[in-house]
Amino acid sequence: MTHTHQVTNTAVVRFLELAYGLDIETIRSRIAVLAETGIREEATGIITEGVKLIVLDGKVVNVVHRRTPSCHRTSGPPEA
Repeated sequence: MTHTHQVTNTAVVRFLELAYGLDIETIRSRIAVLAETGIREEATGIITEGVKLIVLDGKVVNVVHRRTPSCHRTSGPPEA
């Protein structure tokens, strides 16, 4: 499907919230609960409910298909 105008994710979310009454804060709270343990354990990707939550600096910054590879991160020298 080709569109001549761009629409941001923020605009889509606000449209769903205002036009369809989608409760964004309930969804935000659910994501936070699902991510809590993974964030505490410094995970960068948390697979839950069929999706992967992408975490950066202790915040969920994206939600992707569960099979999307996580970014490689280093946390110091390998253990002996």
